[in-house]
Amino acid sequence: MSVKIEILDYVYGEIEGSQMISNYSFTSSADWYLGTGWSIAGGAATHSGSFGYLQNSNVTFIEGQNYRIKYKISGRTAGSLILANHLPSNANGFNQNSNGTFSYDWIQGSSNNNQLSLYGSSNFDGSVEYAAVYLITIIDW
Repeated sequence: MSVKIEILDYVYGEIEGSQMISNYSFTSSADWYLGTGWSIAGGAATHSGSFGYLQNSNVTFIEGQNYRIKYKISGRTAGSLILANHLPSNANGFNQNSNGTFSYDWIQGSSNNNQLSLYGSSNFDGSVEYAAVYLITIIDW
């Protein structure tokens, strides 16, 4: 009689899954809802003037799951870009008011689970060059 023993190895920590957002680099306006003040051209989503949402509806978020967004803001001189209504109790996430490349992690709340919602405050006047979202797990087998 023989016995086969198989040992599984794992890494415990934050493991970034596949990128989830369709057209995350704004090659066109496909899959994006452009609220007041938003436009997409030249590989960027640009906001000026008023306030409004930039939303990608081709994604499904799951309550209680960990996510990471990586995004780049350029040309901003005023206002903030906000991750809108994704945290528990419809709370907002980051409130970014500078240019640069950023990463933000959150645990998804119960609402807004079928779209990525970014909000340009009333005086946000910059561009988002990409907005990529990843599911974060804690064990990689």
